[in-house]
Amino acid sequence: MASRRPRDEGPTPRNGDVGAWLVLKHVNEALPEQIQRINAIEGDNARHVQALYGRSIDD
Repeated sequence: MASRRPRDEGPTPRNGDVGAWLVLKHVNEALPEQIQRINAIEGDNARHVQALYGRSIDD
């Protein structure tokens, strides 16, 4: 599964835009070398894992 967004768009939608989060049920694994190559192209754009704070996850 692939996801793309324009380079000028941040991780959150602009004011008034609709956004959706996609959470995968199964982990996709990558070698450290693959992560380094992706980071060289995209930069380190991963968010830290956040607590649920009362939010629920739908299956």
